[in-house]
Amino acid sequence: MKKLMALALALVLCVCAAVACAETTVQEKVIEAYNLELNTKADMLILTDRETGLKYVADTKGNKVSEGYAYVSSNEGFFTVANEDLKMGLADKTGKLILPLEYGEIDPISDKWVAGIRLVETTDSEENPDYRALFGGKAYMVDTVDLYYLGEKKGTVTRAEWKNAKAFGDYLSIQNREGTQDFYNKDFVKSPAGAKYAYEYDNNSSANTITHLGSGQAAFTEGCTLTPEEVQQSVWVNRNDQLIDLQGNVIADLSAYKRAQVDADSNLVKLENGDGKVGLADSTGKELVPCVYDKMTYALAGALQTGYLYVEKDGKNGFVNLATGEETGFTFMKDAGDQRANFILVSDAREGKILVSAMAGELPGRYKETNAAFQNQADGNPYAVVKEMDDTCRVVGQLGEEVLPGVTFSGIYDAKISDDGTLILLPGEGNSYTLYTVSYDPAK
Repeated sequence: MKKLMALALALVLCVCAAVACAETTVQEKVIEAYNLELNTKADMLILTDRETGLKYVADTKGNKVSEGYAYVSSNEGFFTVANEDLKMGLADKTGKLILPLEYGEIDPISDKWVAGIRLVETTDSEENPDYRALFGGKAYMVDTVDLYYLGEKKGTVTRAEWKNAKAFGDYLSIQNREGTQDFYNKDFVKSPAGAKYAYEYDNNSSANTITHLGSGQAAFTEGCTLTPEEVQQSVWVNRNDQLIDLQGNVIADLSAYKRAQVDADSNLVKLENGDGKVGLADSTGKELVPCVYDKMTYALAGALQTGYLYVEKDGKNGFVNLATGEETGFTFMKDAGDQRANFILVSDAREGKILVSAMAGELPGRYKETNAAFQNQADGNPYAVVKEMDDTCRVVGQLGEEVLPGVTFSGIYDAKISDDGTLILLPGEGNSYTLYTVSYDPAK
């Protein structure tokens, strides 16, 4: 639970200015505000009205697109909103209220499934509470949980039936208090299948059957009615080392490899040869990366989105271009650098901080400090923030070029950048902020 606080905010929109360079086109808007926040996944803002103290979801022009609330915060690609009674709801990125103001907690399970959790106050003398207030010492237990699919309420479960949930495409797995999983389709019809763990499929190797737990039907075999749009993992490697689709049709023969396994988040295929070297294939079985590497990143969905795979070879780390197979990096020992999305941040006691870019390899600049987004699944913007030796900071791209030409700031964590890299929010003097809308193409 969060303590709600109304903050005064003044908003003055200034005339847009455009800056262009070879790699970027930047639209600039100055916003005078007491406080301004960026939802990095939704590419929208949160602002507060000076006179009423109410908070609003706002677009990148500063226009209010939602009703006013006592509280608004970013929650994945959504906004958790609440009234003065601390009843929470959920708004989408257009500001539309998709869950009513009836809940004590909101849990966006995926981009399709959301849980609205009703809470009841309890005392410390009772069993361990499910939630504790950040301030005030109050404790709460889950009462019931409403499940929404694409904004439509589909069903309700009790506390005994709810501990947490995980989505697999259109299907939902709910772990109950006894530790077992119940599976539901998008209409909240319970599946006859059950499991101890939240997997999308149950692979019974002795019976040579694969059961889709959400629907209870046999998958990766003739007669399966599932489609790739409904599920998370749509391809499988069978016992004959063949890559097959949901209906059991053979897509590719992978018997030349010692081991092949589908990554459920991306449907890419992790490969391993007889020497223990790893590589990667796409969902058609086409080899993208040869088996010459010692280790690869687990965040394959992020690699698929950015086009670069982080790998280790001979004790060094670098990137492989998934489209061309071209390597970058491999100039530093893997323990010398910290991988962040499309960069490796390297510390050199003699020269300072070094950036290794997935696109260009080691960049020539040397910095006092560096920072870049963590790559988690498909998240992570394409930029890095650097602090120069004179303590000024700037945002740089894959080639080390300035994303915001001529723009510097004082704190390496000041820049708030959207996951897709199209928005950068910077604090200015006094109570002003500058929001930059960026069109970035390092290839040009």
